[in-house]
Amino acid sequence: MQPEKPGLAEGDMPPNGGDSPRLAKIEENETLKVSSVAEEGLSGPSSPQSGRSHQEQNTPSGSDFEVGTSRSADSVSGGSTSTELRTTAMKHLSNVGHLGKSTDRYTFFANSNVNDHPKESMVALYSPYPSIRQILEQQATSNNRAESPSKLVGMYSGNLKCFASGEEVVEHKHLPPHLHGAPTTERTVNALKKFQNMRNYDSQDCEPQDSALKREASLLLPRRHFMLSSMYQWLLTFAIGITMGAVTFCMSYVIQNLIKARLNTTEELILSGQTAGAIAFYVGLAVGLVLMAALPVALWEPLAAGSGMAEIKVYLNGIHIPGLLRLTTFAVKVFGLCLAVPAGLVVGTTGPFVHLGGLVGGGVGSLGSNLFNFKFNKRYLDFQTKNSHRDFVTVGIAAGIAAVFTAPIGGVLIAFEDCGSISFGSIKMFWQCFLATCTAVYFSYILQLLLRDPANFMTDTLGIPRAFALYSDSIADYTEVYRFCWWEVFLFALMGAIAGLFGTAFVFLHMKVTKFRSIFIPVTSPTRRVLEVIWIILVTAAISVLACYFSSCRAYPDQIEDYPLTITSNTTSGSVIRNPNFPQLWCPDGTYSTFGILFFNPVGMSTKKIIHLGETVSDQDEYSVTVLAVYLVTMYCLLILTYGSSVPGGTWVPLMAIGATYGRLFAHLVHWATWDSTLNLEGRWESYSTYAVVGSACMLSGVTRMTLSITVVVLETTGSLQLTIPLMASVFFAKMIGDLTGIGLYDAYIQLKGVPYLPEDTMSYEHRMVVDKLDVREIMTSDLDCLSAVPTVEEIVGVLRNSGHSAFPVVQTHRDDDHDDESLESGGSELSATNHSDEDTPLGHDNDEYEISLQKPQLQGMIGSISRSTLISMLSKRIGFLKEGEEEYQLNSDNQSDVVKLLGELNVLPLKKNMKHFHEIVEKMTDKDMLTHVDLRPFIQLDPYVISADASVAKAYRLFQKMGLNHLYVSPAGSQPITGVITRKDLTNENCLLLFGERATCEVKLRNSSSYSSQG
Repeated sequence: MQPEKPGLAEGDMPPNGGDSPRLAKIEENETLKVSSVAEEGLSGPSSPQSGRSHQEQNTPSGSDFEVGTSRSADSVSGGSTSTELRTTAMKHLSNVGHLGKSTDRYTFFANSNVNDHPKESMVALYSPYPSIRQILEQQATSNNRAESPSKLVGMYSGNLKCFASGEEVVEHKHLPPHLHGAPTTERTVNALKKFQNMRNYDSQDCEPQDSALKREASLLLPRRHFMLSSMYQWLLTFAIGITMGAVTFCMSYVIQNLIKARLNTTEELILSGQTAGAIAFYVGLAVGLVLMAALPVALWEPLAAGSGMAEIKVYLNGIHIPGLLRLTTFAVKVFGLCLAVPAGLVVGTTGPFVHLGGLVGGGVGSLGSNLFNFKFNKRYLDFQTKNSHRDFVTVGIAAGIAAVFTAPIGGVLIAFEDCGSISFGSIKMFWQCFLATCTAVYFSYILQLLLRDPANFMTDTLGIPRAFALYSDSIADYTEVYRFCWWEVFLFALMGAIAGLFGTAFVFLHMKVTKFRSIFIPVTSPTRRVLEVIWIILVTAAISVLACYFSSCRAYPDQIEDYPLTITSNTTSGSVIRNPNFPQLWCPDGTYSTFGILFFNPVGMSTKKIIHLGETVSDQDEYSVTVLAVYLVTMYCLLILTYGSSVPGGTWVPLMAIGATYGRLFAHLVHWATWDSTLNLEGRWESYSTYAVVGSACMLSGVTRMTLSITVVVLETTGSLQLTIPLMASVFFAKMIGDLTGIGLYDAYIQLKGVPYLPEDTMSYEHRMVVDKLDVREIMTSDLDCLSAVPTVEEIVGVLRNSGHSAFPVVQTHRDDDHDDESLESGGSELSATNHSDEDTPLGHDNDEYEISLQKPQLQGMIGSISRSTLISMLSKRIGFLKEGEEEYQLNSDNQSDVVKLLGELNVLPLKKNMKHFHEIVEKMTDKDMLTHVDLRPFIQLDPYVISADASVAKAYRLFQKMGLNHLYVSPAGSQPITGVITRKDLTNENCLLLFGERATCEVKLRNSSSYSSQG
């Protein structure tokens, strides 16, 4: 697919120097009042004068553009109504062939780079602000308010000031209300650059199949099939939970043992006086683990890097990402995560378990593997569709989060809130997630009991350990630990607001690092990717070693005996007190390293200490303000650098550590500010654990912009049920301030990658402001590639090869009709509009040799649509091929197994049919095969979604977003024939049951009658 040529460069002249004859088609009283630059790009300058600069060519002339003296919105509209202006503009765009073109017109570079800029003439086609600036420049020049017109600057900086008149171009002053929301130059540039990457993504169609073959198969299925199918779905849900529980247990076992081995060995070497050996072992093992984790990711599976949460959100939104749910991706991610976390990188395990859960859910739910090229259970295909596959992926996501966090309720909420499943979710899927999360957490704990004490397995009491518990709940009295006064809720809200700003800054800085990484350390350079990770772990390990080695020493707290895990051992020199939560390292006996208490451990262990250490004593003062401040800044910066590198790892656990540190610092600040005996607050309110828990939640919300799921996850993982109101208040304000100042981390990734992501339409008022003012006819593509109901193989191959669409309209034609035969020779029909590729009519050029004729397609002949994957499967397995003399493809409707088998052969899950596979099929075709006719009628989608051309874009958006579509056909505007209406009561189960019973009764009577004629 060739990108469209760019428009005129600065200083270039159009092919014909005079006025375009196309402008003559517009009546004089319908001349456009705005967008002079757009007019230059469409039809050339308004004057035949040559040798002018690009800016002078863009200056509108009085004959074609009416410019008033007022600079209000009325000067732009010229007194015409919004409807008249809109009609005139659309008529002009239709006359010059700019309506009905695909989004390929935005691809202005053949080999585009995300940092390339579109030319100014092309930007001016899609933003009215350059035109308004030039109108104001012309007014200022004509009124002698400027010696000479100033140059058009600030095109890519978003500066909207008119430099000649000194007036700022603002929306409410220079655009009428019906044009509010039009993009500025900066937003236009960003949108055009995003389209350079968007062409790399294909959408997937989750619309339920409704072909004649599918209906035939459904008619032959008895009650037992539907009952077993439903039962199998629940069994697969249970299997997903069991699998995720086992995966979580095995990975946790490996990670914990590697961490213990690394830390214990290092500490033993330090205590024995082998400082050099301890440092070499600590750093060397970290580098070795990271090297082994990074190599498979960089060489084989780049999608295994990071957390995968943004990619999963994209998949659930209806976009196909090759390799995202591959078995090799699962293996590489598991292997890399088990090594990256013990190495000490500032990453967590939570985010990757979203991806791992999706991999398990998709694999178990589809009962097949693309790697091993197999698929089980071909008989029960009604839950092996793309729609069901997406549901199973969602179930796996919930089970993954629940298992790693030991938070079954939180896992369900994360799958629905953060991953976007709520847009297509159902009550049944909600309960499937509920079952999977419960099963995953329970089975993981069963395995832990077997490992911990197999002898007492049957008598051990059941108590699910919390993910961020430093010790068991029986030791910590949470009702005493998590306390707060009524007035502190306002402080928690303030904490959330500040955390929202921290989150926005984090996303901004991390996106800068990500853009730098995409340019200088691309995925296509595995060597650079691995070297980057080695450099990061060297910096991380060096900071940890230096912080611990030069750390000050501090005596154990006075109540050290009341801290859990404290051990007193007698030696020749006296009794020695040790506590694993207070590492001694290079400090003398009886003291601990103030920096080592946090920097020596991986970020997950430090999170537990920051939140819970000191809960069992009355005086919580284990961390100095200096240690907390240094740890906060260090982890904040290291997470910005580490996340997104060529190792698996997420941000949740590090963000919780950063937030808990921020909470403790805030508690110190509040303690200092309220230290006044007259307030009678001393010793009554302060709980560092309370502020640490609230800080971890609001910091996480400030970066990810999640609310409900974060609140519940923190409640479940920290046991802080008493802090429900503080958590909700802080999380709400963190998200609110974050949304006002920027976007969330995963949404920023999606924007950066240029994915055609469709978020919930009601989330942004700016989005609603634009789509409510557009009609479907303004965004649709008119160049349709259609197929007849019985095309030849050659016609099918031509359409598949020349079109990039994933589905094609199928029209009913008669092969003995000469007109229809002629229209089908090129794979099209009367549905096809005049095909002008984007190469033929580049924007910004005006050449008489280009014949622009936009014809609206007529959809009366469409009988359905057929997907690209179905066509490739039919060609590959020669399904639907007609023998000589056959008029239609006969389905063996009397044999249930044959029909179901045929349906299974067309089902491409989990196998993806790519273009390489398509070319291999075509190469095996003979000339005789290419002339063979194929009957598409039994396999087409009989009732594709169709929308009127005059419907609003907002309605089309909701259909795509809610129904999981990847295409939507457009019918002509105006009156349409109808055959009936359906109300809500018509769709009730009772009505359907009664009508089905009525039909069944009639069929039984007809079957038992001696003849159909006697029944009348």
